[in-house]
Amino acid sequence: MAQLLLNELTQQAKVLAFQSLQLSVYADNERAVGLYERLGWKPAGEPTPHPRHGRLEQRYTLIP
Repeated sequence: MAQLLLNELTQQAKVLAFQSLQLSVYADNERAVGLYERLGWKPAGEPTPHPRHGRLEQRYTLIP
């Protein structure tokens, strides 16, 4: 289901001429990280601690 949603998001971003997409994911969420990377999302920068609880987050970008 998540893959379908992300594929649709990418298609809509192309239609709307978005330059790039960004998302953040907890760095230890291996399932989500694997999905994003399989779909072509690239890590942007180093993981940073969430401001409230310190859990590391990784930002990802995609050029649609």
